[in-house]
Amino acid sequence: MASFQFKLEPVLKQRTMEEDAAQRDLAKVLRQRMILHNQLRVMNDTLADSRSDLTDGLVGQVDMD
Repeated sequence: MASFQFKLEPVLKQRTMEEDAAQRDLAKVLRQRMILHNQLRVMNDTLADSRSDLTDGLVGQVDMD
């Protein structure tokens, strides 16, 4: 009995390599996005803390004299 030979195996292999490369590129972009989101979160936390510190500093009585 004759065995099956897939004549487009090189095309399939090339396609698989391109998909793998695209997945690696996507992983790099997603990692960079995660880093930027973390930096943004830290900056927002710092901003919120600074606003809170300023608000706490403004509490008290004002001497009108």
